[in-house]
This record gives sequence, C-alpha cells and structure tokens, in this order.
Amino acid sequence: MPGDLPDIVIPPPARGLLEGLDPALEGYPLEAAPDLENIRVESGLWECRLGMVLSIAAAGSGPGRFLTTHYTNDGSRYRLMARGSGEAAVLYKLLADTDSSWQEVTGGTGLGNAGGETFQGVSLGGRFYLTDRQNALKSWDPSDNTLSPVSQPVAPVQGPRVIPRTYALLDGFSGSAPYGWVESDGTNFDLTTYADSDLPAAGSYGTSTVRRLLAKGGALNDTVTKNRPEFPVPSQAIAFWMEQSIRGRLVVLEYGITAAAQFSVTLNPEEKDITYPVFVPLGSIGTLSYLRFRALRNPDASRSTIFGPLILPGNLQGQYRWVYTHYDPASGEESAPSPFSNDGEFSNFSSVGISYDESTAVGEGSALYKSAAVIPESDSDTDSASTRIRLYRQGGVAELTKSASGQDILTRIGEIPDVVTTVSTTASAGAREVVLATVGNAGGDFADGDGLLLDGGVDGKEEVARIAHYRLWDLTASAARTLTSATRPFTAADVGGEIVISGQASGSTGLTPGTYTIQSVASNVATLTADVATSTPAQNGYGYLNAVNSGTRRVCLADGLSYTHTAGASVQACFLDNVADAAVDASHTLEGERDGPPSGVHCVDRAPDGRLWLFGWPQRPLGIAVSNKPTPERARDFEVFPDGVDPFTRRSLTQGFRFDLSGDASGDAVVWGGFFRQNATVLTRKGLWQVYAAGQSDWGPTSVVKVVEVGCIAGDTVRIVNDTLYWVAPGPRVMRWDGNPAAEPQDVSFRRVNATLADAPAAYWSKWWAQAHADKRGAYYRLWIVPNGGTTPTKRLDYNLVQDAWEPVVYYDSGGTALPFACGTVLDVSSDTGELLALHATSGITFQQETGTTDAGPAIRVRAQTKKIGLGGAVSLVKAFWLRLAAATDSLSVSITTGGSQYGDVTNAHAGLSVSGSGDREVKQRVAFNQKGRWVQFTLTGALSDRASLRELGVWFSRIRSGRLE
Repeated sequence: MPGDLPDIVIPPPARGLLEGLDPALEGYPLEAAPDLENIRVESGLWECRLGMVLSIAAAGSGPGRFLTTHYTNDGSRYRLMARGSGEAAVLYKLLADTDSSWQEVTGGTGLGNAGGETFQGVSLGGRFYLTDRQNALKSWDPSDNTLSPVSQPVAPVQGPRVIPRTYALLDGFSGSAPYGWVESDGTNFDLTTYADSDLPAAGSYGTSTVRRLLAKGGALNDTVTKNRPEFPVPSQAIAFWMEQSIRGRLVVLEYGITAAAQFSVTLNPEEKDITYPVFVPLGSIGTLSYLRFRALRNPDASRSTIFGPLILPGNLQGQYRWVYTHYDPASGEESAPSPFSNDGEFSNFSSVGISYDESTAVGEGSALYKSAAVIPESDSDTDSASTRIRLYRQGGVAELTKSASGQDILTRIGEIPDVVTTVSTTASAGAREVVLATVGNAGGDFADGDGLLLDGGVDGKEEVARIAHYRLWDLTASAARTLTSATRPFTAADVGGEIVISGQASGSTGLTPGTYTIQSVASNVATLTADVATSTPAQNGYGYLNAVNSGTRRVCLADGLSYTHTAGASVQACFLDNVADAAVDASHTLEGERDGPPSGVHCVDRAPDGRLWLFGWPQRPLGIAVSNKPTPERARDFEVFPDGVDPFTRRSLTQGFRFDLSGDASGDAVVWGGFFRQNATVLTRKGLWQVYAAGQSDWGPTSVVKVVEVGCIAGDTVRIVNDTLYWVAPGPRVMRWDGNPAAEPQDVSFRRVNATLADAPAAYWSKWWAQAHADKRGAYYRLWIVPNGGTTPTKRLDYNLVQDAWEPVVYYDSGGTALPFACGTVLDVSSDTGELLALHATSGITFQQETGTTDAGPAIRVRAQTKKIGLGGAVSLVKAFWLRLAAATDSLSVSITTGGSQYGDVTNAHAGLSVSGSGDREVKQRVAFNQKGRWVQFTLTGALSDRASLRELGVWFSRIRSGRLE
C-alpha cells in the first residue's frame, strides 16, 4: 500500500454544519458536516477557531446582566457592565486604556427586574440611556460617572401672577430746577416746580414729579432741552398728563435720534385748565438722543403748561396670557409649562392711547400700562438644578395665538434666574439702588431689564422694580484711570463693578470707549483697572454703570422705590414683559405636553434625526413613545416623550408623540424595537412591523405596517449584520430579512442548525442573545443559546454570511466544562480592531473572544465529522486513511466508522496522531481489519493550542463483495 494513492480523496470541506439529514444520503453534500464544533470553514478548510483571553477581572456578584461599549466625542471608550440577581443589579464602568478595574457607577444600584432579564441601552448626546426593563429609563453621564433617572424639572403647579404696569420713566423731572434740563432763556421760558396740583402722576411716580413750564412774552422759539445720547426708549409711545392755562397751541414737543427736531408733536388742548393725557407715538424708534420743549407763542401774559412725568407705557398691544417653565441650563432640561396666568383668562392690553381722551388713560387696563410684571413661583427650595425660569406668552396677534390646527401657541419671550433672596441693607423709598443677600445663582446673575418683586404679598409694601443699567451723561476723567460723575457720584458699592463707556458728546475727546472694572472709590472718584483717558481732562463722556455688581451685591433700579424695604424683606425675581408683538421670535415656541419617559420600557434606540424611541412597556405592550426632536435651544429634548398628542392633527415638526402598533395586543408584546434601514422596526411575539414616519409631520394612516406574521422569541437575538436583519423566530428558527416589504424573511437555520435549535429547552429561550461581528473570515451573526440539557448560554452558533455556513462554538475550561456567557459587546469604531467581548454569565469576568490560540489557557477542544462516504456501492474493507493538514504542535484523534452492511456499524478510534512538523503535514494510519461496510465516516477530535487546518482526507479500501444482502 505505501505509495499508492487513496481510493477516495474527500474535497476540502467548506459548508459548515448541516443537521436534520441522514449523512448517508447520496445527496448529502460531501463538503458539509453533520457534527461540527469549534471549527471554521472558510477558505476551503476545516480550521480550529481562534481562542479567547481574559479581558477584565470580575466586579460585583450575581449573574451577568449587561455589557456594552459607550464612545464619547473626545474618542474615549467606556465599557459598561452590570451584574446582580433579580432587582439588585449594579452597574460598573471601565475607561479603556485607563482604568485597571471596574468602577461602580454612582446611582447604579438597585437595577433589575423580577424576571431576571438582561438590560439594553443606546448612546446619544454624550450619554448612555439604559433600561433595565422594569424601572425608570436612566442615563449615565461619563463626566461625573452618575446614573440618573431621565426626567424633566418638575412642572409648576400654579400659573404666574400678572400685574399691568408702565414700563419705564423717561424723565421724572428729578432734582432741583431746571431738573437736568437746559433752558435757552429761563426768563421767558422757565421749567419750575408745581406742588399744588391734582394732576395724575402716572401711577407710583408721585405728584412730586409734576412740573410747570411757564411761557412769558418773548418766549417764542425758546427751548427747554435735555439731550442724552442714545438713550433707550423701549416703548411704542411717550405719554404724560398735561394741563394748560389757555386753549390752543402754546408748546411743541420735539425729539430726534440724530437731530433735535426730527419729529414733533404740537400740544393743543381743547379746553384750558382741564387735565388731558397726551400720547406721542414713537413706533420702533429704539433710542432717542434729543428731547426738548419749544415755545410756539409770545403770550400777552404769563401762561403755563403743567406736566406730569414723561413715561414709556411699553410695547404690548392685544390680549395675552402667560406660562413659565423651570429650566436647567447645565443639562438643557426644561419642565412642562405652568397653568396659564389668571386661571386661563386673557389680560387685555388692547387700549389705544388717544391724546386728550381721558378714557384711554384711566385704570390699569389703560394705554398707560402697556407692559406686564409676570411673577412666577420659584422652585429653588425643591430643585437646585433648575436655576432659571423661562417665560412664554400667547396672544397679541392671531399668528401668535393659535396654530392652523387650533393649538395654543406658546412663544418664549424671556428668561430670568430663579432667585429668591432678601434685602441686605434697608432701602428707603425713592432709592434707585438696593443691596441684596444674593444677586444670582448657578444659572447666572440678574441682568439689565430683569424685575424684582419686593415684599411680595405684603399690603402697602409690595412693589415691582426694574433692574437697569445706570445711565451716565457727564463722565469726566481728570487722570488716565479715574472717572467722576456729578449726577451720580460713585460710592464704595461700585467697587468691582463694570462701567461701559459708549462715547463722548460732540466736540469732546479723550475717552476711550470700552468696558472697565472699578478698582476703588475715594471721595466719589472711581479708579479703574485700566486707562480710560488718552488725554485729560476728558469730559462729557456717556455710557452706563452695569446694573448688577456681584461683588457688593448692589443692584441698580430704573426708578426710585415707592416704599421703604427693611433688611430681611423678601425679594424674588420676576419678568417684565415689554416684548412687542413684532419682536417676538416665533421659532422659540413650546408645546404644552412635556412628559417624561414611561417606566419599564423594553427597548430604546436613537433615530437618524436625533430622537429617542421607546418600545413597549407594561401598560402598553405594543406601545411606542417618540421623543421630541432636539433643537439648539433644547439640546436634550430627546428626553421628553409627550403623551396624549394626536400627530395627524398636531403636525408639529419637533414634538414627539406616542402610539400603538395595534389597538388590540391580544397577548402580543414588543420583543425588540430599533432602527433598520432608516425605519423604525419592531419585532413582537407574533410579527414584524415597520413604521414609515419619523415624526408628526409625515404621520398618516399607513405609517404603521405589519410586514409579516413572523415574530421573535428573544429580543436580544436581534442584530443587524451587513444591512440585513437577523433574529430567532418561533420554531425556533433563525430568520433574516433584507428590508424589502415585498419579500418574505428567509429561514437560514433549516437543515443546518434546526436540530440543535429544536432540542434547546423552551424555558430558557429568553436567555438567548446575539452579536454582529466581523473578522478576516467575514461577517458573522453570532448566536448564544442554552443547549439541550443546559440552563445557561454555553453554545454559540456562528453564521458566516460570506460562506453561508454555520459553525458551532463552545468554550471549555480546563476540566472540560462548557463556559456560559450572558451578554457581550463589539468594539466597532474606526479606532478599534473589532474585538468581541463577552461577559461570563455567573463569574462576571469579561473575556475577549476570537483571539489567541487557547481558551484563556486551556487548549481549544474541536470536533468535526464527515458525511457517511459511500465506498463505491459495494461492501468494502477499509484499510487505511490519510490526512493532509497544516502542521501543529498538538495531536488529533480520529474515529473511523463503517456501516451499511451485514457487518453492522463498526467504530475504531485512533488517538494521539501527531501533526507536529512544519508546512503541510501528511498522516497515514492503518485501521483495524473489522472496518467493513458500504460507507465510511470520520470523526476528528482534539484539544488544540495551535490552529491545525485540515486540507484533505483520503481513504484506501478494497471491495469484498458486491450486490445486496437479502
């Protein structure tokens, strides 16, 4: 026999496992195996699979529940792992290439569910969102290693209180005559005090602000002027009360932006000695630099015009109501809105001011009150994270009141810090400054334009003050770093504050515009931290003192206080709404429904547009919750899951909603949900569904489609490999689907691994899981199952997409006991090498699989069996077999079985066949003389530390009889 060629040479095997057929059948593929374990079949070989190494030592106790990888924007890779029995699992994290051991996650205890299910999650927005399938959806923040329930700040339970008011005092004629104004000829046209008057003084400004303008013979074209460069006028009008001692035109009010008389209004009362309101329309002028009264006549005797203070009523025009939210600027989380103000009733700001018509200027609904103090309820004592309050308004004009679908439009008009504090030093009535215990919080300090409610709820003491930069018009620098102001001398309370130099009056030079910090104050002279003057003396500078000095907690007010507020008096932030309808940014809207996620969701996934989708929860087993779409102003709005919203009628571009796959669950439930080929895809116990809508705007009657009546028995077996969906369906069967709605899913397990799947105990189907993985042999769907006789997932069935072949895998310890694995992850970004990590089901050790030549030390146990190879149709005597394989340092055992004849089945084992050497190794082995039959079958076994690759198998035999035995 030596030197003879084998009678049969078996071609290279390349089809993998094939079950459920008699391997003696003539049609059984010669290159397939009825029994295969730990053998790869790529490249026309049977080759020992790769081994595994210990990746990370154990942490915690109890069964493995979760293992995944989280990538951050800076390129860091975190591994997350959970262990624990029942409802007592613990979450751990490990920063790859940095941490040497697992670190317990803060807040990561008490995870789990009564059924012992594994967990699931997804990365989005720098965080990881985890469901333990029983409790609240949680997010893990790697920046502080904290796991927290996903929730928004608690919504306010009480609507805001609204107080109509005038917005600002343009000029109150304060001080001594001529009260800051300049008279061209005080003899003929004189601004004087007028104490004995019943002239209304526009609310809280007081009769002390009433003045008399006296015109005498020779007053024609004389002026009384007050020029203040770029003075803000946030109002649609200037308003004041007046009374004149003669009928007709005596005085004209002139004003301008770039010149003294760009605009003018002639004062023309119908009757003398009658009090009239006057409204001077401004439109959206923004600022004024010039303001003056000019005499139109030379009266034959002294004639007077009596004025109340010049006020700015504000910009509101229409009917409005307000809500507010609590907002966390650090996280971008925002609560649902409060109830509407005034129990939902609109406040009327529609009155139009008509000069000389008293009815338009009487009462808080009058045209003198065109702004509103909106007073919210603070939650600073219950939620320290929501440090700001956002204000929203409905109304004014139709397009800001109701949407086309009839929904209330809530448009954001402002934001304030949520601050509750006290007066630190008693502030007397008339004071334009107040020192507070605090001037802000972690969300920011008070700012120009914010409101303060002082002594809220105290009769005779409550008032609303407006914070405002202190405007300065007479700044003088006598040295490079010093400033003085006669109208508002500097004090020690200004130290540390900022002063902004805007410019200088025409003809003056020497001051450099910019922002400066006050270093010290002595004798009302402020010394700055940087040079402000290029030459001295520099005069006639203008600008403002920053309204808030956080160092001394001094706050400047636009107007003098009406009441004295003693130290300890309560102070709360409020919002002064003076936003004109035309100035509202309609893109900053808020939908009223801002619900948190339901508890116990089965799956969570991120959508291509940045939303989170939740699939199935106890109250709605076929329910799906779609989050809001994140926007620049609410970057984490994917944590909001509105309920009770009809997408078909709402049609919002950003708002989420909830729906059910079917109106009747009938024992059905979501088993897996995620995104496949850009569409939300759901596998339930009974079927495969797809959702053809990403949001409300494209929702319709055909958005939810049941693709096929093929369900899923274990959601953790669902994986997407090479843009194809794989899962285990009832049967059990392994199905794949390419996403074509017209194509049925394909069974890729039938007559390959169907016997193994059928023998697996149904009681443990829920423990099955899978991973998508690619290596040099191709792309794999790797499925871990609990095999027949087992209780944990010790068997892995690898489906090689390239070879269209199944390759069973089992990992053993040194004693030959199969190792169980509960869950795993694949490191799969460009910086990774495609490592497959698996968590030992009971020990908590993480192993990196498909690497190395041993199974963490023990040699790799392999088994491969050929089909029953026919021996030419006659009873034959097998004499010897021949192996050609890649040399290794290990040895193989070969069992040879013959059968199919009157001699029965005969098996002989040949153990310890050496395959050592180099290059290709050829092994020839004589067999026992009782190996007779019509077919021969070979079984190869071994414990290999090297990857022996079988290339060919041959057999010598002699025919000993022909025909059949009857």
